[in-house]
Parts: sequence; C-alpha cells; structure tokens
Amino acid sequence: MTLDEPVCLLEDEPLLRRRKDTLCNSTYWPHLTHYESLAIRFDSRYPRSSFTKIKDDRTTSIINDSIFRRLRLEAFFLTLEGFYTGNSDLTGRHPDRFSYIWSRRSLLHSDMCQLMPLTVQSVESSVDFLGESCEDVVYTVANQAFWERFQSKWLVPKEGYGFVLGWTDLPEDVTDETRYAHKMEKFLNSVIRCLSQSHFLLTYPDITQRIEVVHITKGWFIYMDYDFPDTFAPTSLMSAIVQGICAVLRASTSLSTFRMFSYDINETFIQTFLALPRLHTLQLSRCFLSHNVIGETKLLPNVQNLSLKIFKETSSLWNILTLCPNVHNLIHFDLTEKTLAVSSDVIHFGNFCNLRRFSLGSIEDGFDGPAVGLVVDWLNRATEHHLTHFKLSVREPASDSAFLLLNALQPHPLEELIFDGLLEGCPVIFDRISQSFPQLCSLRLFRRSSNRQRKMSHCEWLSPPWEYARRLVPFSNLQYFGWNYLIIRDGYSPLSLEGGLDVDDCLDSDDDTYFAAYCPSLWTVAMFSREPSPYAFFVWDIEWVGGKVVINHAKTSEVFWRRVWNPWDGDEPDGWW
Repeated sequence: MTLDEPVCLLEDEPLLRRRKDTLCNSTYWPHLTHYESLAIRFDSRYPRSSFTKIKDDRTTSIINDSIFRRLRLEAFFLTLEGFYTGNSDLTGRHPDRFSYIWSRRSLLHSDMCQLMPLTVQSVESSVDFLGESCEDVVYTVANQAFWERFQSKWLVPKEGYGFVLGWTDLPEDVTDETRYAHKMEKFLNSVIRCLSQSHFLLTYPDITQRIEVVHITKGWFIYMDYDFPDTFAPTSLMSAIVQGICAVLRASTSLSTFRMFSYDINETFIQTFLALPRLHTLQLSRCFLSHNVIGETKLLPNVQNLSLKIFKETSSLWNILTLCPNVHNLIHFDLTEKTLAVSSDVIHFGNFCNLRRFSLGSIEDGFDGPAVGLVVDWLNRATEHHLTHFKLSVREPASDSAFLLLNALQPHPLEELIFDGLLEGCPVIFDRISQSFPQLCSLRLFRRSSNRQRKMSHCEWLSPPWEYARRLVPFSNLQYFGWNYLIIRDGYSPLSLEGGLDVDDCLDSDDDTYFAAYCPSLWTVAMFSREPSPYAFFVWDIEWVGGKVVINHAKTSEVFWRRVWNPWDGDEPDGWW
C-alpha cells in the first residue's frame, strides 16, 4: 500500500473540504444528501467550529475534524446501503453515482483486506460501574506505520463511537424505584408547600379577610395513582390538602369569587361555601361532584353566577345546579361526548326561572334529536321569563327552517343574542329575529356550512351584505352587530351599481354606509374570524356628525366591542356577570 492523498468518499466532498465555519452550509429542507441530514444536527446543537486553510486547493482543516470524518464515513455507508434497500437520499439512484460509490467501496475493501492480517486480538481486564471486573476484547495493528497510512488515506476518525451508560442499561426494578422516588419527592414537596402556605395565611387574618378572589388548580388528574407504586397513593393526602384550603377559605370572609380546576367537590367544600356570606360566583372546570353532597339542607342560595366546564369524566358536575336555586347567570361549556349530560331532575329543579344570562358552548347533537331542540325544551319549561342575554354554540349546524329557538326565546326580554351554528344563513332569518326581538342591543350570528368547518374561519353567506343590512330596519336600539361574513372580492353595493360611488373590486368602509342608513342606532359593525374569541377581524365604528354618517375602520384593540358580553372558552368571564 502506497501513501496516497485522502480519498473522497462522497461526490460533493471536494466542496465539503473547503468549509470554514460549519460542517454543513445547507439551510433548506428537505436535505438532499445523507451527509447534510447528519451534519445539520451537529450544527444546530453544538457551537460552530472555525476551520483554516491548509492547502493551495483551498482545503481547510475540516479534514482533521473528528466529527467531519465520522459523518462522511457514515454518510458513505448509508449511500451505499441505499442502492440495495431503496432508502436513498434525495440525490437519487443512478448508474453514474453507483459507479462512483462502488469504486470507493472496492478500493476500501482492498485496503481492509491488507489491514486485517496485521490486526492482533488481546484481552484486557477492567472494572464496570458496579465495581465488578470484566474482560474487554481489544484489537491493535502490529504494523503501526501501515495503520497510520491507512488512517491518512481514508480519514479515519481518531476516536470511534463511545458508549455512555444510560438509564435504560439499568435493571427495571432499579429504574422504576428511582422514578417513583423522584415523583414522590415532587409530590410531597408540593403538599408541604401547599400546607405551609395555608398555615401562613391563617396566621395573618388581616390578609385573609381582604381576599375576594381565589383560584386553585390541582396538577394531578384522576389517574395519578397509576404513576406511583402500589404502596403509595397520593390521593390519600388530598384530604389534608382540601382541609388546608378550606380552612383558608373559611377565614376569607370577603371572598366573592371562587375558581377551581380538577378538584372533587365533597362535603368539606360544600360546608365551606355555606360559611361564606359574600360568595356569589363559582367557576368550576373539570370538577367531579360527589353524589352524597346533594340535599335540600345544603343549598347555596347566595351563588348567583355559575360557570361550568364539563368533561366526559366529570359529567356529574351538572348536578350542582340543584344546589344553586338562585343562579342568575349561567355559563356552560360542554366537552362531553354526549349531548348535555344532565339529568331531568336538574332541568325540572327551578325551571331556569331566575336566569338572566345564559350561555351554552360546544353543544353536540345526540341520538334523540338536535341540540337546539333540547335547549328549546329547557326554555319552554320556564314559568318565568327574565333572560336578557343568551348565547348558544352548537357543533352541528342548525337549519334555519327548524330555528324554533326564536319562538322559545320570544317571551324573554332579550337584549343580547349570540348564535353560532346557522346552516343556511338566509336573509329571512334576520326578519324573524327583528320581529321577535326589536329591542335587541347586540346581535351576533355565525354561519357554519358544515360540522367540518373550522371555528376560526369565515363563511360565505348566501346573499350580499346589503341584503342583510336592509333587514335591520325594525331594530330600534341595535348598537352592535357582528357576523363571520366572508368578504367577496367581486361584490358591489347598491350605491356603486347606481353610480353614486366608484366601482371597485372589494368591500370597504365606503361601501358599507348602508348599515348605518338602514339602522341609525348602530355604533359598531364587526366581522369575526372566529366565534370563541372576543377579537373581531374587521370593525367599523359608526358616528353621526352634523346629521351625516362618519364611518371609521377601528383597531380591534381599541374597540368597545371587546367588552360586550360574549363568554368564550379560555377567557376568565369576570366581565360577563
């Protein structure tokens, strides 16, 4: 074997050997070669190295870099393997490339055949991490000069792969015990911190007596016992945690709003609520209501505002309505798999006679009928009618022809109406709403062409906007109007068609003066891109100055619209009461 220049294993290796500041210059994806895929990982995870020029052909010291040598060698074998397995890179498989790779493989094989007879096998003793002795097989080359020439020709890395002992190398009983101990330590530290904070607050009554809002969250869910060994049940300590929390709550005589996430509402919590004279708002999310707390002697007459977020495993939370007979404002987000998992006893109790503001979100159709029909049945059972704010969001769009909701709501003095789930969105629906509720202050309607439509998308309505605007005439007090109308680029307003305005290719504030013309009481017209958010996509502010209409495009962050009643999932509904 003669002393040769380093062999280029890869087709683009002459360019790679000229790199000065990084292993790979590729910033695009997908990567074309196996080398790029391997090198980009090192460039993104480790600090860049600087390479200096060492030869007249602009080759840099990258050829002496151990990582470069290892990556090019690995990429070479991946490329060769790809010709047989089909798992090639994006450069592809073609005869010229195979000839290049195969010639390098043949040359390497020839040199390896010369090297193998010179290797000497020996056994060395060592001590492992457990202190036990073991034997390792070590290979050395008898002819050191030949080995150095081989390394220089093929750019063999000075250090091969090293193996570091990981957790997976330990016995399972050791890893399980260590993992359980770590989780138990975190859990017990959290318990101690919770109890310490409770004790601190109890020793300072001047603080607890001024607390008005409390929000507690449990970080462990109902299946948390599965993460601990059988000999330890973290739920056994929840009683002490609840006792500490309730002790602080009972001392908070000024408490008016209580928010709770993922706790079991047991007898201790109910008795604590009864002891709070100023508590009027409960916001409960993913909470399970124990059945033994329901009874006529445990009513919460002071609670007037109730917000519920119900999941499949916490459907019993609906029954808390039986404990709150004087609820005026009810906000509910149904995340169960069946339509409104609520018993008939809850509906019959109180008949919703005291409700002023009622919001139902994410309601899904059931096997026994559409969700809208179920809500209509609820409303028809009421013997008194006090609803001023009503919102309904359904997952299955409801047909306009079956929109019986208006008939059920008509006896109520509605001021705000939000409905998300119109299927057709015909202009006649505006006529029906204006005839039923001419006193509305705010109206928001959202059309869904199907249940597959994303919540945050606009929707194309059946008619141009002015066809809907002219049906706002009967509204004498309408101040806010919003919908998810999709702007049609080739639509024109009647004023443009009559020559009163220049014809353009889109709808803008000049085209929408007819909203103010048909409904002089309007302050704001908004186009929403998503219903659950208080932010509007496009907003017009309408003013009357000197008997003339002035329309301005307002920034959504500066619009009063954001403070209009519109409960949505993910927002703290303090302003909705």
